[in-house]
Amino acid sequence: MREIGDPVGQGNTLTTIGNVHYSEGRGEDAMAMWAEAIEIYDKIGASTQAATTRWNMGVLLASAGQRDEARPLLQAQVDYYAEIGHAETQARAGRMKQLLSE
Repeated sequence: MREIGDPVGQGNTLTTIGNVHYSEGRGEDAMAMWAEAIEIYDKIGASTQAATTRWNMGVLLASAGQRDEARPLLQAQVDYYAEIGHAETQARAGRMKQLLSE
């Protein structure tokens, strides 16, 4: 892992690189970047960023037909949103059901 003295910035950069990989159809590369970002986010307690990045991973897996692997990643954001009282909780729960049934 690269150390730059700004773990949130490092995690955000890895997430963004993962997003670019995803948009270019390189799912494995995206997953690797996102996994590294989540490791950083979890280590520093950046719960919002970790939940959002897990959601990205879940969307990728669900779209690849790997619903069992996607479910806990998607559920992590739904649970986090519910825990903090986020207005998007119900919308995310509905989107999760849609992703898992496609």
